[in-house]
Amino acid sequence: MASSSNASGSQPNLAVKAFFQSMPSPEDHHNKPWGEIQQRLATAAAEFMFTPVPRDRMSDPVYRLIQKANEACFADPKGGAILYEQLAKHALSTVDVAHDDSPMAKQLRYLRWVVNGRKDETSPFPSSARSVSAASPTHACAACGNPEATMRCSGCELPADNGKPFATVYCSQDCQRKNWKKHSAMCRQTQHLKRAVDMFDEVFRHCLAVTFSTEHTITSITADQGMVVARINSNGAFTRPSWEPSISTHGSLTIISSKPTSGPKDSSCATWGAFPTAVAPTPDLTTAVMLSSQCNTPLGDARALFEMFIRPTCRSLQKVIFVPKNMTQPVRVVWDDVDEFMALSHHEVIRATLRCGVEYAIDPTGLQMGWKHSITPWEVYSAQRIHRIESTEVVTPQPPGYTIVSSIIGQTQDIHKSQSPRAAVIETVSHAVSKLLDLRSSKCGEARIQQVLQLKPVDFAVCRANIMASFKRGIDRAVQDYKAGAKPTAVVPAHLRPMNVPLAVLMMCDLIDMLWYTEQDLAAARGDLTVVQEVVRRRLHKLLDFGPLPGIDGAE
Repeated sequence: MASSSNASGSQPNLAVKAFFQSMPSPEDHHNKPWGEIQQRLATAAAEFMFTPVPRDRMSDPVYRLIQKANEACFADPKGGAILYEQLAKHALSTVDVAHDDSPMAKQLRYLRWVVNGRKDETSPFPSSARSVSAASPTHACAACGNPEATMRCSGCELPADNGKPFATVYCSQDCQRKNWKKHSAMCRQTQHLKRAVDMFDEVFRHCLAVTFSTEHTITSITADQGMVVARINSNGAFTRPSWEPSISTHGSLTIISSKPTSGPKDSSCATWGAFPTAVAPTPDLTTAVMLSSQCNTPLGDARALFEMFIRPTCRSLQKVIFVPKNMTQPVRVVWDDVDEFMALSHHEVIRATLRCGVEYAIDPTGLQMGWKHSITPWEVYSAQRIHRIESTEVVTPQPPGYTIVSSIIGQTQDIHKSQSPRAAVIETVSHAVSKLLDLRSSKCGEARIQQVLQLKPVDFAVCRANIMASFKRGIDRAVQDYKAGAKPTAVVPAHLRPMNVPLAVLMMCDLIDMLWYTEQDLAAARGDLTVVQEVVRRRLHKLLDFGPLPGIDGAE
């Protein structure tokens, strides 16, 4: 049962009072970048730790919580963010006293609001209590302006979380025909992007599902207090999660996006297993937890996959890091002695601009916030889900193989040393699938996957299914071999090895082979790497064989 804020039965001791008075106010936390408030938080924490406290007051639960969280802050890359997470945990276990306007009560009241989704309609700040409808921006006919138009263009229609699709609308087929010349480019490009994002999502989620760390046991996944709550047992590996941080600096701002890990990157594949889908009552809850703390993975470990599917459909891409709001069902992860709230973390989204100039938000991990669909018109996404943008960065082209080739021009290189095991799995399989697609068509001048995305619906359905199946077979085999100690390698043709200019990197991405082989393969070939590479190459091509690709095979 929840308790009141003064759970100890007496007024909080002076150290606790002073801490809440000294730490950044809810208004500051809400409105200012982390870089502007972290020093004040650190000062408040230091003053708290060095304030003398009578022994009988040290048992105060709030005092103990702050003390423990402050100690964790000094040993963890997440720093002060841990303190807010533990205060939020305490806030959810207490009852708000409406007439209590003490600094402590205000902080706990504010944190309850944040971790429950930072929703505009319940905002304690009048300036942010606005809400933009998530429905399609207009219902007016795109041809004649009739405000009562109801006929949607099915080609570029996108699903929305509220059930009202985003679409160009018309009042009649005659109006649609008249507007087709103007609308056709946007319609086709949006359809191609939607297909690309759907294919990316399917492979991306499969990769996450088969590379889950079994060092931790998810004991339950439930919907509770407006959140998806995952309870995790660390199996004695540690008492609280260590963190694998992605930390970037933008002026005075430090962006931290992190995920729990129990060991170094280069050994984690030994503990890979299947994500425990059976512990959740619905697939959406399972996926939400699987995607939690993974918002930097599409442009991180899964970069090759992203470049293969999504890059060819866009004119430009930007990475946007922001403070989220209006989360419908954010994930809360309950570890042995700490909680992690996705609602208190920065989030990352891709701002994609099509060749026609239309912009979309691509958010493959949005379900950890309760957002069901990975593609949304940028204008709507920005108004509905972005409280404050912290940084933006142009995403430059980086085809499958780029990371490896840029560091190994002129030699054969052990991929395992230059990227994480999961990134190596995704990169090698993406590269192999891309090369096999090249072999299936003689059409030049555009990415092979772009040809797939442009197919007629019947042909696309067949090609999509076969390519997805090929990808999953490749990922599953790579995971199996990596866990068994396989050695991933980039093989550079001899005539390319003298090249050492930037252009060579892009050329070699198409021309190299990225393979992995086991000790058994090496022993069978009596240590001859040339034989190993040929055997493994044939085996890989057989494994990844697409079967029929209507509309692609022999296309001119």
